[in-house]
Amino acid sequence: MRKHFGTLLLALSLIPAAKASPKDLPDSCGDNKVQFDVKLQRDKPFTGTPEAGKAQVVFIETLEKSGTCFHCITTTRIGMDGAWAGANEGNSYFAVSVSPGEHNLCTDLQSKNGALMLGMATFTAEAGKTYYYKVKVIFNELDGPSPYSDLEIMPIGADEAKYRLKTSALSTATPHP
Repeated sequence: MRKHFGTLLLALSLIPAAKASPKDLPDSCGDNKVQFDVKLQRDKPFTGTPEAGKAQVVFIETLEKSGTCFHCITTTRIGMDGAWAGANEGNSYFAVSVSPGEHNLCTDLQSKNGALMLGMATFTAEAGKTYYYKVKVIFNELDGPSPYSDLEIMPIGADEAKYRLKTSALSTATPHP
């Protein structure tokens, strides 16, 4: 019995160390050391069109929360092909131009405490087209991420995107190491 109790104590003592270590991110994300400061502009209607010979990708974050959630607004980084494309905060959006071809997407919660929530997707871009992705942050807890929280990135149609863009702020993210 004492042997099992000692093993349990050792295992429990390692949990904070594991949480504090740098998180391993997929290749489609960017460098985990890069953090973003996000500024939001309300009442800024989306008017973007793809650059000549490129496609455009619009990332729209939605925040769903249940219960009394005290720290639910968080910065969500979006990576593409191994580099951060930008970040959102709360119900916000930003757009980027991409070359035609296959692209790998990653989204995670910007975190300094090692919490890991990821969403990933792959798509093939065609020049002249606009692609809309919803980054859905789900908080089901009282304070901070829990096993019942989730982060998803999924394609959405133009009708849903236009509706969500009307109620979202434009996100401008400034990276810093």
